[in-house]
Amino acid sequence: MRVTCALTRPSGALRAVVPRRMPDVHELVIAQERMTEREGAWFDTHDHLGNHAVTDRVWARLPNLRRLVVESGWDIFERIEHDRVEEIVIEEGVPFCTVRGHARPWRTPMLRSVAWHYRVDCTGTGAAATAEDFAPIWTADAPALREVDLSRANLYAREGETPILDVPGFRAMLPRLEVLRLPRHALGRTPEAVERALADHAAELAHLRAFSV
Repeated sequence: MRVTCALTRPSGALRAVVPRRMPDVHELVIAQERMTEREGAWFDTHDHLGNHAVTDRVWARLPNLRRLVVESGWDIFERIEHDRVEEIVIEEGVPFCTVRGHARPWRTPMLRSVAWHYRVDCTGTGAAATAEDFAPIWTADAPALREVDLSRANLYAREGETPILDVPGFRAMLPRLEVLRLPRHALGRTPEAVERALADHAAELAHLRAFSV
């Protein structure tokens, strides 16, 4: 199943395409368009791009969903709450609420794999992602999670920010992972810093079946 929508219309699009319980759907693909000039002023009076009370209903209406693919998306959902979804692929964007006090942790007990490649914002401008942009992964109730791929994200180790391997939530998740792929520039600002980070965390990474930077 595929859903395409304007930047400010995700709730209406999802309501139209998933109007009722649809147990035969196993994959949901979402493509949200980037901001147009006409939509620019809309942001001055709105906190959210969609109505989360509407968009979050999709999880109950697709009870046998196994795979979620977001080709592009920003602030579509407040959370993911699904008993059977196993894989989440985010090719572009941050499709979850980022307003402090609104976003809630995912509840995804069968989730095994997350790939998240955040590179541009909703205007199409290059985004400077931080480790905390990906916090929904390690704050999730996802005990089956085994694979995390951030390899194509614009995630850089910047001065004054905690590198991802040192983020407490990420480190707490790490022991249950089997596969981890990170962008090399997320580990340090220089080649020497990257090598130091790999050496400092070698024991924590040793159990991984596959690891790449």
